[in-house]
Amino acid sequence: MREFNKSYLEIYVPIRELLSGDIIAVAEIHEVPSQLEEKLTLVQRRTWLAIVAATLLIVLGLFGIVYRGSRLIDVQKAGLVQRLKKIEQISEHNRCLRERSQQASSRVAEFNERALRNIGADLHDGPAQLITLAALKLDEVHRAPNGAARKIELKKIGGALSEALDEIRSISKGLMLPDIEKLALSDLIFRVARSHEQRTNTKVDVDCLPITEPLPLAIKICVYRFVQEGLTNAFRHARGHEQSVTCTFDGMQLNVSVKSGNNLQDRDPPVWREGMGLNGLRDRVESLGGSFQVYSGQNSANRIEMSLDFRT
Repeated sequence: MREFNKSYLEIYVPIRELLSGDIIAVAEIHEVPSQLEEKLTLVQRRTWLAIVAATLLIVLGLFGIVYRGSRLIDVQKAGLVQRLKKIEQISEHNRCLRERSQQASSRVAEFNERALRNIGADLHDGPAQLITLAALKLDEVHRAPNGAARKIELKKIGGALSEALDEIRSISKGLMLPDIEKLALSDLIFRVARSHEQRTNTKVDVDCLPITEPLPLAIKICVYRFVQEGLTNAFRHARGHEQSVTCTFDGMQLNVSVKSGNNLQDRDPPVWREGMGLNGLRDRVESLGGSFQVYSGQNSANRIEMSLDFRT
């Protein structure tokens, strides 16, 4: 037998008889495995490459999922931080508004108490004194020596009572409000402007579209007093020169302004200053959660503005 220096495969094949099928011999075949080993190596390499590629794809897929999740978490975290900041700002704004509302309500209460004291003082110093005088005059009527003297004393009593009645009417005139509950806000503004024109014999320009939305009575009273006080200041400080009232309402925000120009005949035009009336208006507006501004200058138009936001 020839010896091989290379490794080989031994393959044994049984040889059977044609008719009986019995094994009568065994054939031995020697085959060099180089081509088979090359094919096995190639298949092995391809298998490892497929495994490595699949592993890389899986790792990349997992990395992409984790990366996207991390980005989503960062975005949501940033959104939550922004929301938290916005909530803190809104909370701080609401706190400031609440404090301003409480302070305004306190000042309104003080203002009302002061107004009541003033009314009491006016009634005591005016009509009460005249009525007291009339009561004292009654004794003189009883002591009158004749009818002529009695008529003179009665005339004095009638004059005192008439004067007291006039003062009571004058005091009550500033306290009474028209029937504004049933009026639309735009009609109420026009009524205040027309009433001011009749009292002062001046002209008021009103720019206000029809406002038919139902509004609380407190807001109507606030607007009524705002326009009334603004026009009074316009007449007092600017002699009614270029008086105007502007009102806008879009269902969310109500803006009202009263403006007057400076009188060109005045060498030193007066400036609106926040006295008792304007401070009372500021307290009234802020007690309803609104804002109040005064714009005044020597060389510019004087204007007061109020704004009420119905979205809060």
